[in-house]
Amino acid sequence: MKKNLFFVMALLSLSIVSAQDFVTDDIAYHVIPGTTNVEVDSKSGCYTGAVTIPETVTYNASTYTVTSVGFLAFRGCSDLTSVSLSSSITSIETGAFLNCSGLTSVDFSDAVISIGESAFSGCESLTSVELPNSLKTISENAFVGCDGLTSVALGESLVVIAKSAFNGCESLVSLDIPDSVYYIGPTAFRKCEALTSVTLGNSVSILDHSAFSLCENLASVTLKRPTPIFIYETVFGNINLAEVDLHVPAGSELAYGEAGVWKDFNIVTANPIVASKIEDPEDGIITVFPLPANDRLNIKEHGAAKLEEATLFDFNSNEVKKSTENTMDISNLSKGLYTLKVKTDQGVITKKVLKN
Repeated sequence: MKKNLFFVMALLSLSIVSAQDFVTDDIAYHVIPGTTNVEVDSKSGCYTGAVTIPETVTYNASTYTVTSVGFLAFRGCSDLTSVSLSSSITSIETGAFLNCSGLTSVDFSDAVISIGESAFSGCESLTSVELPNSLKTISENAFVGCDGLTSVALGESLVVIAKSAFNGCESLVSLDIPDSVYYIGPTAFRKCEALTSVTLGNSVSILDHSAFSLCENLASVTLKRPTPIFIYETVFGNINLAEVDLHVPAGSELAYGEAGVWKDFNIVTANPIVASKIEDPEDGIITVFPLPANDRLNIKEHGAAKLEEATLFDFNSNEVKKSTENTMDISNLSKGLYTLKVKTDQGVITKKVLKN
């Protein structure tokens, strides 16, 4: 938590030179160079009340498309009560609504792809959030310290819940992690003290350190995945796991009963749960490691399989690396989620890869 506070304090201490280009209908905008797009900007004097961000805005006979809520745009606007985002907005940048303590509701359009670091940190009056199905990434500290948040609906395309995304959301009662989610970062839901139940979708492959630690009222965890994934001992740290019911698909009891950490739960067969098809299943042809990766990605063939070519794609499906070797240097890539397509003489395998 100290690191989170340091990050927030650093943002607050920044001396910002405004990039504001114009103000229309009491909303400031910055033109993104080389485009006809604009982002909502901070302005002299805070935003107040209910704000509706339009899809387009006209200034000096030019029409611009509003595509994002910019860096620290609404930071510290304590009298801001609600925000409605137009369908043209695809990103909410770092600290966009940081410490908007009076913000009670946000209407997300079904176009937002990413929520930046500390975007809603300290928005203590938010009680419920319904995130759009377009959303793929919730960045570090995005909702940290949203003390009043009781419910969160996560969209069906969400892939990454990053470090401390909901850390300290002490009123959050239950979580349903959709099948699309691949990675839950360290301390993502740490100290969500009111949290009683969690359902994890079938594609969750990495539960990082202390993701649910100090969730002292956790009573039930439901898993859709028939095969246990490895998790660190700290994932459910400072919780008496013997008192937490672990609901697993019928036929998976033995596997979970022999798996590290999972075996410490009170394992219950969940007959209504059907063992779901897992995205990117391990089918014995290859193994990709380590995951998450840092500077290098390794590919190991099994049996008679022979690697022919491996191609790495970024979040926007752009090719960023290609190799015919069993190792790939990714040290110069930005952190985030990538897709690795591995062509072998026995078929093509697709894997999700998280770069730290």
